[in-house]
Amino acid sequence: MRRALLLIGVLTGFGACAAGGWTDYVLTKTQVRPAYEVADFRFLHGGKTMPVVVHGTAFGLPEGEIGAAIGRHMTGHTLAAPTRLVSDQSAGTGTSRLAVKIAPPVDMSANSLCAGERLAETASPRGDGRLALLVAYCNRDRHLSSTHLTVDIPSGGQPVEAPTLRKALALTATKLFPARDPNEDSDRDFEMGG
Repeated sequence: MRRALLLIGVLTGFGACAAGGWTDYVLTKTQVRPAYEVADFRFLHGGKTMPVVVHGTAFGLPEGEIGAAIGRHMTGHTLAAPTRLVSDQSAGTGTSRLAVKIAPPVDMSANSLCAGERLAETASPRGDGRLALLVAYCNRDRHLSSTHLTVDIPSGGQPVEAPTLRKALALTATKLFPARDPNEDSDRDFEMGG
């Protein structure tokens, strides 16, 4: 019986992958640095707002409009504390913010993004309908957490409202703003009461 259930699970997984369910978006190089602390996040942003600063454009939309969409799709998914993300192109490297680089160069790091370096550089256009983003939580010029996100944007409709982008950004928020410090002992996940 156990083997049959395992076989069904594997076949279902292959079917979802073949149908494209797993390729709509990809998060890579996700990291939460040891300097990230939940208490600091809650102090700075818990029940408050966090600026979203976008560098670069896509779909012919201005940075502020893309930032507003990113903020909408990530709000409600920050595990560390409820936080409303809002587009604010005036927030500079002296603030705690979410920095987003559209079409980042392949070798661009989150450290560079947080420090405000290499912002004018872009990668060659993909030409495959996928949007590439480098997303970083920055406290001033320090990189605290980040991920590279690639999203398949279907043609037609409003690209910043695409369901794949909404889902990908919601997941990104949970990865960038975890409810646990990275140095916290993970053995506590398996404590049992008795």
